[in-house]
Amino acid sequence: MPPQNLEAEASVLGSLMLDRGAIVRIADFLRPEDFYLDHHAQVYRAALNLYDRADPIDLLTLAAELEHMRVLERIGGQAFLAELQTSVPTAANVEYYGHLIEEAATKRRLITAGGRITALGFDEGTPAGTALDTAESVIFNIAEGRITQDFVALKDILKNTWDQIEQIHKDQSTIIGVPSGFNDLDAKTGGFQKSDLIIIAARPGVGKCAVASTLIDDPETGSRLTLEEFVKSKRPFVLGLSPRGRIEARNIGAWVDSGVKPCFAVTTQTGRRVEVTGHHPFLTVSGWQPLHDLVKGDAIAVPRRLDIFGHEHMSAQLARLLGYLLGDGSLGGGSPEFINADPQIVAEFLQSSAGSGGSACGGRRPNSSAFPMPRGDGTRRRSRNSSAA
Repeated sequence: MPPQNLEAEASVLGSLMLDRGAIVRIADFLRPEDFYLDHHAQVYRAALNLYDRADPIDLLTLAAELEHMRVLERIGGQAFLAELQTSVPTAANVEYYGHLIEEAATKRRLITAGGRITALGFDEGTPAGTALDTAESVIFNIAEGRITQDFVALKDILKNTWDQIEQIHKDQSTIIGVPSGFNDLDAKTGGFQKSDLIIIAARPGVGKCAVASTLIDDPETGSRLTLEEFVKSKRPFVLGLSPRGRIEARNIGAWVDSGVKPCFAVTTQTGRRVEVTGHHPFLTVSGWQPLHDLVKGDAIAVPRRLDIFGHEHMSAQLARLLGYLLGDGSLGGGSPEFINADPQIVAEFLQSSAGSGGSACGGRRPNSSAFPMPRGDGTRRRSRNSSAA
């Protein structure tokens, strides 16, 4: 037989009919499904319904409620209720009886959970990881069912709650509780409040915390922006590590300002340097590890190469000008020069130079021409050619 205590169940139900206040002492932890006998569970469920409506609990009211639930005849009628009422002489031990029922119910749930876990272990089609997660969930549900809260009279908490509401209304600041240090989180929650249980957790790699001045490559344009600029512009992508171990654009879940935190400079043997907080994760040979768990000499992963990306917008005239400079240009000395003997090419170079916002001047030699590079402000510079311009 599974663990059960029918005498304790009958004593609890009899106590409810003897003492009107007995249910207050057990209603916070004892549930109808904790009873082993279904007849007892139905009677206790009817008693809870009467308690919720603030109705008295006695033989007549229970019979009427069970009749309304259409189970009175099935459990044995008023004779069964009268037998329960006479099964216990006093209601003084109702709380003790209730805990006996709860303990037996918990053991029955453990037996059921053990059978489910055993079946998972023999099921070859279920992966070990999935079976372990399911077993953990089954046990957790049993433990979670034992978490209860005591009933408190409304008059006992109404004044304190009203004072808190008035204080919040008078306080004009956004932080009315204990600040978490995360500005965005504090703006949404007002800080941690009394009795709050807030758990923020995630696997390594889903969030980083670096200095605001850290330079980041924009995967869309190729430009280098500071982390602060990335946060302000809410960029949707950032270069990160893919599951295949490659550096590629990854989606950003959220940018969070974590406020002022102590930072540490990490320098590798090859000279790479980054400033991060103590809990910033690094990829090591044993997986992701936060900085405060690393010691000098530990090996961390760094990108081996970064493929060319981004795009540069350039006008046709500027592209033509750069082509001329690559072919016949010179960047040595104090002024850039362009040397070519073909008059048509020289004319096209001058046209491209003028169309790019600058000007060029130069001298002519028998077989070559030399022109300084145009400056962005449109000013002219004297040619290095000794001939008269």
